[in-house]
Amino acid sequence: LDPSEISHTLENILLVGQATGNEQQATNLISSLQTRIDAVVNGVVGITSKPTVYVELYSDPYTSVGKGTFINSLIQMVGGQNIYENETNAYPDVSVEFVIAQNPDIIIFPDSMGLDLLESFAGIKDRDGWATINAIQTDSLYIVDADALNRPAPRQVDALEALAKILHPEIFGEYTYQP
Repeated sequence: LDPSEISHTLENILLVGQATGNEQQATNLISSLQTRIDAVVNGVVGITSKPTVYVELYSDPYTSVGKGTFINSLIQMVGGQNIYENETNAYPDVSVEFVIAQNPDIIIFPDSMGLDLLESFAGIKDRDGWATINAIQTDSLYIVDADALNRPAPRQVDALEALAKILHPEIFGEYTYQP
């Protein structure tokens, strides 16, 4: 099971439910998750701005997400634009110069990076050349639960809702990191 979109995750839930004799529970879970997904997707209908997003999965070496990943799909679903969305490598090594040139509005880190990110944001802001990046200037750096963001499972909907709040707080409310 290797879903690249949240719809594939829902299909996998049904498949596992059928294989384990828990089809009704799987169907109920899918229905509940779909309701939450629809609330996000319907919430961004008609938005006029698409914030640009840089997701840093790892910092040694810097690694992001490209085309064909479920994280890229989630960003698109919430009305954002991944700066690496045209990268054919699913998990590209990051060019610092490219990130600076793309000037993302938002930078997202999974909490699995092994850092106390809240303490190390100062170090991220001090990276060479990063002071000019919109996300740095507006203090738009966010931590998201890695289990929700990095794993294609039911918690992926939690990541979708978190990204919706990060990209569009005017629609979904303020985002607060919950470890």
